[in-house]
Amino acid sequence: MSTSSAFWRCTQCGTPNPAAAYLTQCVSCGQKRPANKSVPEPAQDAPVKKKIRTRTPRWLLAFAMLSVAVVTVVLVVIRGSVGPVWIVAPLMFAPRWPWLAVPGAIGLLSLVMRRGKPLLISMLGLAIVAGPLMDLRVPWKRWVYAPPVGQVVRIMTFNGASHASNVERLRQVVAQERIDVLCFQELAADPILLAYLAEGWHVSRTGNVASRFPIRAEYGGMVQESLDAGRFVGQFTRVRVALPNGREILLASVHLPTMRPGFEGLLEKQADAIDMIWPWWDRQMGRVLDHLKETPELPFLAGGDWNMPTEHPRFRAHADTVSLAFDEAGFGYGYTRPARRSWVRIDHVLASPEWTFTRCWVGPDLGSDHLPVIAEAVLAPAQEMPR
Repeated sequence: MSTSSAFWRCTQCGTPNPAAAYLTQCVSCGQKRPANKSVPEPAQDAPVKKKIRTRTPRWLLAFAMLSVAVVTVVLVVIRGSVGPVWIVAPLMFAPRWPWLAVPGAIGLLSLVMRRGKPLLISMLGLAIVAGPLMDLRVPWKRWVYAPPVGQVVRIMTFNGASHASNVERLRQVVAQERIDVLCFQELAADPILLAYLAEGWHVSRTGNVASRFPIRAEYGGMVQESLDAGRFVGQFTRVRVALPNGREILLASVHLPTMRPGFEGLLEKQADAIDMIWPWWDRQMGRVLDHLKETPELPFLAGGDWNMPTEHPRFRAHADTVSLAFDEAGFGYGYTRPARRSWVRIDHVLASPEWTFTRCWVGPDLGSDHLPVIAEAVLAPAQEMPR
């Protein structure tokens, strides 16, 4: 405060006088200022503390932006199959959660240094990895649209990998989830399983399809055209069954060639190995879809070990005519292999446009290196088509 706001009052006339050093008597009556009326020292204004703002280090901001760029490029390479196969395929099949470390490390450092901008950029990178890069699925359509009306069928596909599967656990899952159709791949012959399937199930001659609904006919598989040990033909079983409402549908169990020989060749520095397996798988996938569409009057459900994530261009090319159960109605990541600490989804259930998937989920470990996939599908009445 300034001294102009301080006064002393004259004891004789009561006049308030400014407390100035040069004023020694009352300005009104001339009375001498009392000795005890000291002149206060001018008050000093409190120093204003300036807030020192430090700029975010350029290197930290650059690394944050670089981390987002890296995971975005990886996403584009996988989703768009951009680049040579020997780069695309390993990225598509490898675990994707480690990519969280790229923006995660920068985000943690930004948090410690209390730098908001690089922290927000790093969080964007984490969202890209945990979302589209790791193939997170959210069944938003099922939350928006009214439940479809029609015949409900629950299908489970399971690759036994020729292991001694837990048949008793399998029976429990089938009963608990009220499974109507079973699609098997590489299931070892088991007398306990065969005895179980003999109780109320209709089984194809190959043993790859078991149905609660009666089988009316069984179609042939695909003609062998294997070129070598790494390029075998896809295993394919089709049966025509009759639903309780009298309508007939096509059920199929599929097992397509594995990419393993290509990856093994890549590890041995034989890049051409994976260049051969990739188009070979694509050819076999095309053959399966062609066979499924040979009977257009029959809506189809096809479960199996497709040995490929759904980012492959072949799946996208048929997105208008074939729907994928977990992509449409699953929640989460739905990884199926390996059974323990899974990181890739290569087991799928596919359907023709007459079907609407209402649920899809991954089942428990049944003793194989694959996890089963269960889907609930609703077949629209013959005169209607799902949205």
